[in-house]
Amino acid sequence: MNAPLRPARAEVIKSGRTLSITRGKVYAEQGGAQTLCAVMQKTLMMLPDTPDTPR
Repeated sequence: MNAPLRPARAEVIKSGRTLSITRGKVYAEQGGAQTLCAVMQKTLMMLPDTPDTPR
């Protein structure tokens, strides 16, 4: 598919104290029609008392 990609659309499915779940979708557009070409879903976990960078 050689159609130009549109900016990704993203949403937070659940935002909790410990877990957050997000989803993203990427569409290609050709001739005014959009076609879904990629989907991602991610679960993020908050780990208390841990550094943000590796030691």
